[in-house]
Amino acid sequence: MEGNAQRAEVHGTSESSGLIHHTHQHRHRFLMRAAGSHIRVMYPNKIQQAEDYVDAAPPGIRWILNIKGSNLSMDTYRTFVLLLTFVCYALFHCTRKIPSVVKSTFDPPDPAASGWRPFDNERNGKELLSGLDFCFLSMYAAGMFYSGHLADSLDLRKFLFVGCMLTGLVTCAYGCAFFLDVHTVQYFYAVQALAGLAASQSTAYPAVVAVVANWFGPSKRGLIMGAWAAHMTVGNVLGSVLGAWLLQFGWGWCFVAPGAALVAFSLVILLFLCPHPEDVGYASPSNPHHRHRHARQRQQQEQQQQQHARASDGAGALGLDPSCEIVCEGEGVAPRGASGATGALDSIAERSSGRVSRSSSSSGGSSSSSEEDPLEGLPEPPVAFCTALMLPGVMTYSLCLFFSKLINYTFLFWLPFYISNIVIDGVSLSPEKAGQMSSLFDIGGVMGGVLIGYLSDRLGAKACTTTMFLLLSIPMLQMYRTLGDASFEVNMALLIGSGLLVNGPYALITTAISADLGTHESLQGNAQALATVTAIIDGTGSIGAVVGPLMTGFITQVSNDWSNVFYMLYAAALCAALLLSCLVAKEVSILACPPPECAVPLLR
Repeated sequence: MEGNAQRAEVHGTSESSGLIHHTHQHRHRFLMRAAGSHIRVMYPNKIQQAEDYVDAAPPGIRWILNIKGSNLSMDTYRTFVLLLTFVCYALFHCTRKIPSVVKSTFDPPDPAASGWRPFDNERNGKELLSGLDFCFLSMYAAGMFYSGHLADSLDLRKFLFVGCMLTGLVTCAYGCAFFLDVHTVQYFYAVQALAGLAASQSTAYPAVVAVVANWFGPSKRGLIMGAWAAHMTVGNVLGSVLGAWLLQFGWGWCFVAPGAALVAFSLVILLFLCPHPEDVGYASPSNPHHRHRHARQRQQQEQQQQQHARASDGAGALGLDPSCEIVCEGEGVAPRGASGATGALDSIAERSSGRVSRSSSSSGGSSSSSEEDPLEGLPEPPVAFCTALMLPGVMTYSLCLFFSKLINYTFLFWLPFYISNIVIDGVSLSPEKAGQMSSLFDIGGVMGGVLIGYLSDRLGAKACTTTMFLLLSIPMLQMYRTLGDASFEVNMALLIGSGLLVNGPYALITTAISADLGTHESLQGNAQALATVTAIIDGTGSIGAVVGPLMTGFITQVSNDWSNVFYMLYAAALCAALLLSCLVAKEVSILACPPPECAVPLLR
C-alpha cells in the first residue's frame, strides 16, 4: 500500500455497527457506520514536527529562530519589544514636534523678515497657526477613542504597522508643500487633520502601551514604563534638534526626513514586533492565568495528537497504515476535532482484539467529545467601551490627564516660539537656536518620567506621587516665567526643572497607570482592555491638548501678553491635582494601615 496514493474515507451514522466497502484504485475506500460522523483517514506527505510558536511569531522572528534552532529567552524578547516600541513612538513624537519648530519660519517675530504665506500675516498669523494645531489635535482626540478599541480587536503588530506607514506618508505630504510652493491654507489644514486621524497618529499610543504591558507584570511597571515613556521626550528632542538643523536647507526637509524614517521603520515593526508573549511560547507575565489563543491551540494540538494515536490503532486493526492522519468532517462533529470519531475507530480496534465491546467504546468517545468547551481556543472578545470607561479610576485619571496634557502640549507646540519672542540676557534667539534650546524641556521630561516611576513603585502610591509633581510644577512654572530672561544658565535650569515636573505625571498616567487600569481585577483575566483603557485616558487628555495650544494662540493674539498663558497653565495644574484628591486620601489611609492582601492600593 503506497502512502501518497492511498486514502480511506469513513462515512456513517450511529444506526448500525458497520458496513465496509473496500476498493483499490490509487486509494482504499471503506464505509462504516460509527459515531454519527464523517471520518477521513489520510496519508500525509509530511508530518510537521516544528514547535507551534514558530508559526505564530512574526516573519523576522521566525527567520531568527530558524537560524538559531531554538527559542530566544524571555529577556531577549522583552528587550526587542522595548526597543522597537521606544523607537517607533519616538519617531511619532519627532514628526509631531516639527510643526512647532517651523512656526517661527512661517510667522517670523521680526516684521521685516519674510515668512511663508499665508501665515506671515500680522493680523491673523498666530490664529492660523493655532488653527493648524486645532485640526491636528481635534482629529487626534476623536480618533483616539475608537482606535484603542480597534487595537484590542485586531492584530497589534499589523495595526501599528499601518499607523506608522500612514503617518510617515502624511508627514512627507506636509513637507511637499515647500517643494511644490503651496500657499493654500486649506492644504495645510487638510494634511494636519489627516495626520491626527485614527489612520495615523492616534493609532500608535494605545498599541505600544498594550504591547509593553503584555510583556511586563504590574510590580515594576512604574519604573520600567516610566523610563520607557522617555520615548516621548526623546522624540521631542530629536524633532527639535533635527528640525532646527534641517531649517537651513528649507523647512520642507524638516517633515520629509522624519516622515521617510517612519515609513522605513514601519517595515521593521511588521517583521519583528511580538505583541504577545504567547506568540513565541511564553506565558503572559501581566496575567499568569490568561491563556492566549496560540497557547490554547498548542494544548488542543497535543490532545489531537493523542486522539490521532488512538485512531491509528483503530486504523491498524482495519489493515491500514498506522501513521495515517484522522480528520473529521460533516455534521455532528465537535469543533475541536474528532474525539467521537476516533472513539469509533478505537471501538473497531478493540472489538477486533476482543478487549471491549462496541457500545462501551462508543459511549466513551462521545462523552469525551461532550466534555470539551466549544469556545476553548477562541480569542477573548475585547471589552466594550462603556465597560472600560466604568472601570475604577479610569474617569478620574482621564480628567486629570486632560489638564496635564493641556500643559504639556502647550509647551510642545509653543515653547520654541515663546523662546524666540523673549529677550534672554539682552539677546533674542533665532528660530533655529530657540528650537534647540526648547529641547532642554524634553530632557527634563525624560528625567521626570524615570523619577516619578521609581517613586511610585517605591511608595506604592501612584496618585500621591502624581499629585506631588503637579503641585510642585506651579511654582516652577512661575519661576520660569519671571526669572527665565535673567540669563541663559537660569533659563536652561528652569526649563529642565519645568520639564521634569510637567512631563512626569503625563508619562506615568499614560503608561503604568493606564496599564494597571487596563488589567483591573474586575476584568477577570481578560487582557483585551489594555488598548481601550489607554485610548480612553489618552483621548480625554488629547482634548486638553486641543484646548491648550488653541487658547495660547487666542490669548497671545488678543493681549500679546504671555503672562496670561502661564496663568492658564497654573490653573490647569491645580485642577489636575484636585481631581486626584480622593485617590490621594485613599492611598494615604492604606499606607498608614496597609491590609496584608492589598498589593495595588490604587485599584482597590
